[in-house]
Amino acid sequence: KRHLCGVMITTEKKKSADWLLPVKNTRWICSIIGVTPCLSLKLFNETSEYCIQVIIVPKIMYHTEEFVYKSHITQEHHLVKLEPFSALTISTLVMLGGAGVDTGGAPLIKQNQEFSSLRIAVDEDLAKIEESINALEKSLRSLSEVVLQNRRGLDLLFLQQGGLCAALKEECCVYADHTGVIRDTMAKLREGLEKK
Repeated sequence: KRHLCGVMITTEKKKSADWLLPVKNTRWICSIIGVTPCLSLKLFNETSEYCIQVIIVPKIMYHTEEFVYKSHITQEHHLVKLEPFSALTISTLVMLGGAGVDTGGAPLIKQNQEFSSLRIAVDEDLAKIEESINALEKSLRSLSEVVLQNRRGLDLLFLQQGGLCAALKEECCVYADHTGVIRDTMAKLREGLEKK
């Protein structure tokens, strides 16, 4: 090394490290031990293992709601042309033993049935919620009619003083009907459910 360097600086030898740490947010991937956050130099020097530093980035896949529904719901008589390799693989599995195919396919069928029953349960719950909201809307409308009727009656009683608000010496309150928003929201919810 001396012939390569113009100037050599010697430092005091300190105790060597026992562990080799990778750069921040990285890991070691080694040929034998796999992914590890640190390396023992004692073991590393004694083996023929090699390691590299890597940044592990998770694979994140985004699917739209429409894609998820389409991938889980197929038509009743949905046919797909199989590739020859797939057909050979399936026929080989069938020849090797029907029990293996049965146990492997059962969870998929069960999963599809559970998805369908979950969807039915959600639809039933939404129908119950819609019924409850409709009942609340009717109750609110009925209550507002009673209140408005009472208000008109009190205004007639206090007509000589200028009406109820003038007699109470308060600012008049006005009823605002927002039940149309409820009906519109329920209609949009119904349309969305019918599309799905």
